[in-house]
Amino acid sequence: MFNNFFTKCPECSYSIKKDSKNCENCDIKINSSFGSSENFYVNLLGELACKNKMLSHDDFKKIYNEYLSLKQVQHSETIEDMLISSGKISLENMARLIAATLRTMDRKFCEEAVKMNFITEEQAKNALMEQSCLYREKILKSAADLLKEKNLLTDIQIENLLRKQDIQEMTADKNNEKRKSAPARNLKIARLAVQYNYLTDKEMEKEIQKWSGLSVSKNFKKDFLQYLLENKILTKKEITILSLHYEYNNLKKLDVMFGKLAVFYKFISQENIEHALNIQKEIFKKKLRLISLPEILSKKKLLADNQIYKILKEQKRENLAGIFYKKLDINKEKLQENPEQKTRPDKDESKEKSQIKIEISEDLMEALLYPPLEETDIFEIKDVLKKKGIVYGVIDDNIILSYLKKKSEQPVAIAKGTPAVEPVNAQIKCHFAENYLNVGTINEDGDIDFMDRGEVPSVERDELIAEKIPLKYGKPGMDILGNEIPVEIPLDINIGAGKGARLDESCSKVYSEEPGQPHISINGDISVLNVHEVKGDVDFHTGHINFNGNIIILGTIKSGFKVTGNDIIVDEVIEGIIEAKGHVEVKKGIFGGKISSEQGIKAKFINNSHINSFGDISVEKEIIDSVVKTSGVASVSSGKIISSMISAKSGVEVKQIDTEVSEPSTIEIGSSAYLDAFLEPYETEIEKTKKNLEDFKKNMTNLQERDRVLHLEIAEKAQIHDKSEQALKKLIEHKSLIQGTRSLQPMDQINEKIESLEIKIKDFGISMEKLFDEQDKIQGEISTTKLYIKKSIEKKEELKSQIETIKNYDQAIKPSPVLIVKGTIEKGAKINGPDSKLEVSEKTKNIKFHEIHSQDADGNPIHIIKADKNK
Repeated sequence: MFNNFFTKCPECSYSIKKDSKNCENCDIKINSSFGSSENFYVNLLGELACKNKMLSHDDFKKIYNEYLSLKQVQHSETIEDMLISSGKISLENMARLIAATLRTMDRKFCEEAVKMNFITEEQAKNALMEQSCLYREKILKSAADLLKEKNLLTDIQIENLLRKQDIQEMTADKNNEKRKSAPARNLKIARLAVQYNYLTDKEMEKEIQKWSGLSVSKNFKKDFLQYLLENKILTKKEITILSLHYEYNNLKKLDVMFGKLAVFYKFISQENIEHALNIQKEIFKKKLRLISLPEILSKKKLLADNQIYKILKEQKRENLAGIFYKKLDINKEKLQENPEQKTRPDKDESKEKSQIKIEISEDLMEALLYPPLEETDIFEIKDVLKKKGIVYGVIDDNIILSYLKKKSEQPVAIAKGTPAVEPVNAQIKCHFAENYLNVGTINEDGDIDFMDRGEVPSVERDELIAEKIPLKYGKPGMDILGNEIPVEIPLDINIGAGKGARLDESCSKVYSEEPGQPHISINGDISVLNVHEVKGDVDFHTGHINFNGNIIILGTIKSGFKVTGNDIIVDEVIEGIIEAKGHVEVKKGIFGGKISSEQGIKAKFINNSHINSFGDISVEKEIIDSVVKTSGVASVSSGKIISSMISAKSGVEVKQIDTEVSEPSTIEIGSSAYLDAFLEPYETEIEKTKKNLEDFKKNMTNLQERDRVLHLEIAEKAQIHDKSEQALKKLIEHKSLIQGTRSLQPMDQINEKIESLEIKIKDFGISMEKLFDEQDKIQGEISTTKLYIKKSIEKKEELKSQIETIKNYDQAIKPSPVLIVKGTIEKGAKINGPDSKLEVSEKTKNIKFHEIHSQDADGNPIHIIKADKNK
């Protein structure tokens, strides 16, 4: 039996056609149906996926019901593809899941065969062991076929077992009949709308039922997306974004397979493929721009165009393959007209010794030897190689001799360089959504690019929440001229654990210590935060609130009171102060407040306030007499900005600016006015640390000098002490010799000298002890000062690292010097770009301002703010 139903190879997850005998990608042999029906396989696949916690039972039921609906309209998408495209199961996990499913089916088959007394337990065990050995040799064969080959089972017995093993399909819900008429693409986009939190499951089901009811009418010809748009369920922008995500998911699926094939053919390493896929992901995440993996690999010169073309043709991606086919050889047309042109040197060349034609590629990584016009030998070829400076990667002499002997008309690669292996920077991989509330940026066309939006992340105790992916060093290459191709040193990164989190022993993984909401600060510290709720106002009853977590205030922050925390939600702010490391949401408005947020602010109105944020600022009604600075977008899309200074790096969108009687506003676009203010305390702390460090070093110099002087003094006294002891020893020996003799030297003189020396030695001992005590004290002070110096240096470097991280965070936000006014902007309003300024000369309506860069007649750069009608 051949493959009857499963559509993914259990070895590599490559798509398999029905009745295929082998996988076209990895060449594994498919010699069995592995079961009685497709439905048995699909349900078992789902059962194992749920059991291994790859997805929930509800998720599988939903996708399975949709799969049944699509089958009824003859749609060709497989259950595996739907599970992968939904984001529930990765391609790698799918390969493992398919293999496990097939194996489970065969174990169940053998168990049933033993129960019915068709075979013994030993025979079943042997069949499964043999199957496992064949699988390692890339031969996929069912236990049923193996038992049949050994004459242990007949066709009738196998058929009975498969029929008994089969299970009924899951019952689809009542809406399946209605859904079958919805185009597959629309249902996928609808599924993404739920996934990205534009709609809930219940809302989507409700709209499908409404649309299905309308579809019964012959006069109703709108597809599902048109219905969602016209009924304002989804906006045009949201549908566009979801469509882009749909296309990205499809592209990624193709590109993952492209990467697997490239690695399989040994064109490239798995590390380089993963790096390129990460680049693709970041480009889409930041710019919502689709760029294929082959294009990235070509631009990075990690794959040759002919290698890319080969894989694209195998994937049947004809359009993209055509692009790379054109790039393969710019002289292809000339070669087709005159084949000798490529393979033979010019006549003029044949007159010289340079009749041996060797061409070096532009990147100096390959040299081609063309067939000589006349007889030549290897020594002449080696001579030409030497003259051209080709010293590395030259092929073996025997290969050259064989080429000359064959008299081929095609060139041969006589030398090949070794490409460099690019390094991979260290990175922090978070196992939770980091930007779940970001709004986006305004592009040059005036459209807002939204980031993905999802549920607020939460974790349980002892859950892995982030890990450091270590850096990988590159490897220098070598071109055929012997020049080393250098590689950059990869950047390392530190991972830190804040409140509610802990680092493992390797200091590379962060685990939660308590349930709560995971959070990563802009300097890389990862915390797990809980919630503090204030049931009322922040005033004299509560005092200031400083809580290292999320804060919900069911009242007003009153004048002079300060709230510090992560995400902060409050009803109203009246002359209060907020400092948040996360998001701030003010349900009513801000009057006379000072708000600072690292990740975004949302409010109903802002009046006479100072507002600063790295993230987007969204205001529903108006901003009046206020100073607002953000590295993100400032959005008052349905309200007014009056007599205010607004600075937004990622652009401003507003309905109206100023009134006929108000003071003019100043709008800064495309610059980071908030960055300097945010970094000021860091810079101040660095200066303070530097001064402390200088004081510590000065003190260290004094201590070391005092220690040096003490050391000399102790050494000098120690010598005198040693000499005194030696003199005392000799006197005592002399005294013992003359005792009882008639020595001329009186004994009392000797005793007097001995006594004097003993006193002197004792005094030296006391003096030495004091010096040693002082030296110990100084050594202790030196050790302490060294520790202070070390800590000061570490603190300075940490502050520098934090500043660099914050600057990098800000630099990653693409400047967008764009101001969109949907209503009117009054005369006198000032618009400042990074390099230019404009004062509005007359009242204008529905207009877009953006800074452009050009040149004057002499070629000098000029920067102007241009005004266009808003589309």
